[in-house]
Amino acid sequence: MQLEESKVIKNFLSYYETKESTKKNKMGTLQKFFKIILVDPDAYFVDGRPYRQNVEKFWKSMMAEHKHKHLTPLSIRMHLSNIKMFLMRNEIELPTIFWRDLKNNIQGSRKATQDVVPEPKQLREIMAHAGTKEMAMFLISSSTGMRVEELTLLKIEDIDLDADPVMISIRGETTKSGNPRVTFISNEAKEALQKWLKVRDDYIAHVRGKTKGLHNKKKEYSSEIFPFTTGTARDWWNLLLKKANYDQRDPQTGHRLMHLHTLRAYFRTNLVAGGVALDITEALMGHEGYLTKVYRRFSPRQLGEFYKKGVWALQVFEGGGDPKEKRDLQKANEAKDSLINLQAEEIKRISSEKAQITAQELEEMREIIRERRENGRLSPEKVQTDSPGDEEKLIKMLSHPKVREVIFQIREKEYDRLKRNKNQRRLALG
Repeated sequence: MQLEESKVIKNFLSYYETKESTKKNKMGTLQKFFKIILVDPDAYFVDGRPYRQNVEKFWKSMMAEHKHKHLTPLSIRMHLSNIKMFLMRNEIELPTIFWRDLKNNIQGSRKATQDVVPEPKQLREIMAHAGTKEMAMFLISSSTGMRVEELTLLKIEDIDLDADPVMISIRGETTKSGNPRVTFISNEAKEALQKWLKVRDDYIAHVRGKTKGLHNKKKEYSSEIFPFTTGTARDWWNLLLKKANYDQRDPQTGHRLMHLHTLRAYFRTNLVAGGVALDITEALMGHEGYLTKVYRRFSPRQLGEFYKKGVWALQVFEGGGDPKEKRDLQKANEAKDSLINLQAEEIKRISSEKAQITAQELEEMREIIRERRENGRLSPEKVQTDSPGDEEKLIKMLSHPKVREVIFQIREKEYDRLKRNKNQRRLALG
């Protein structure tokens, strides 16, 4: 029986319908697993099975492959995680310590292949052999940090060519995490994209039916900018590497040192070197741990401003640039940073003042107490003894941090209410 026909396998993979690459990854693991344990998947959860022993057998098989350099530590951990999830989806949970012991007995934590991040000069030499479509695709890739899966599903309506810098809205259904995000492209990538869009329809009409590399071959039209498969995109990149003599491979794994995914590393390395904060760079790349924090703090427009600050370091053909322009840009960026720091200090000072009672406020409180005493509005029932100490008691109470916090919250709500009313008046006036 083919694994693809198994109900158990189909049910498990149905959780990953929107992520084709993830489905292939999980399927590869299950093929290895059931080939080792020699059991029909649909009968695996019917009767009690030695699940723990099966996983250990699978682990030992992978360790044997690792010993002969056929499987990396990272891949072994990935396969174990996939099997753990497969069992859990079928209500089989093995002890956490069991999985931890297996992973702890795997030596090494990094990929076996040491990737080479291309330099701008090397990219220029590689791109010298590119056609219009390859030029657009790989300049966008290097200036956005987008994954190839995201790039091949990018639609024309996802790009705002009128924005400065050009903004790309990456839809959640195309991302690894399932969360949408925005990113930006350089001017040279924009020019390359505009050239490709001029010839895109004619090119697709010409090659439709002649190549297996197109997405949605049965559709008459497609709004995808690059309606090609990820395999086709990688083939294009690998061909450019060969033509530029950068097709070197790792002697142990046989993998290319400068594969297509290294363009993401190029983006990360150079944008940070260009002066953009690491957390913002990681968020633009779609790394889940940074997305929420950054998107709470900054708007897309602000992220675009940060991107403009470091985009010069991403330029491939314009990257050499005029050293004087770079120095002037750096000075301008430093001036902006200085202004941002001053604003941050001012906000911190104002926040601190709001959280603490000031001498002026104390005097105002005393004045209110005196006035109420004189008018008979501060009754003995409210303050037990009519003495100077009463004043200090009330001031002490109002100075308490919790009371101050409540007062501050009331003030904030009142400020928000006034602000909303002001905006409503503006809208009413047109």
